[in-house]
Amino acid sequence: MKIKIEEQEQTKIPSKLIDYKDGAKFLIAGIDKPSFKHCMELRGTRIEQEIQGVRDITDESSREIAQSFSKAVSHLVLNWQGLEDEEGNIFEYSKQNAELLCTSTNESIELIVWILAEAQKIQVEANEEKAETLGKSSSSTSTKQRNGTSKKQEKSIKS
Repeated sequence: MKIKIEEQEQTKIPSKLIDYKDGAKFLIAGIDKPSFKHCMELRGTRIEQEIQGVRDITDESSREIAQSFSKAVSHLVLNWQGLEDEEGNIFEYSKQNAELLCTSTNESIELIVWILAEAQKIQVEANEEKAETLGKSSSSTSTKQRNGTSKKQEKSIKS
């Protein structure tokens, strides 16, 4: 038996490099990024399990749920420029550092709100571009007659 293995196309994720403040810039992904959506689904499942009594609600689980949102948002950060640690050293981008930035800094909450807002804008723009590229959906029936003049559409009457 012969099989042919086909390479799957990677999902193209819209992203944009956006100025933040104090010279910092972030490369932000659109809000539909699969890993972000997956983290949010897992978070929702966990919350649902606690509501249904499958999992106990504890102080630790409450902290973890709150932290899981910040961790999910870190998936929307693809890179950055112009970030320094408190000693003035360049704070290099890594997935782990993105998570730290979104969970363990003085600006985490402000940054998360900003990232979410920008990710939403990026996704809306990407969706609009995609719709323009693919074309607007058109009516499946033409209202033009063969001679090029428009014909009146008949109203259907249901009895």
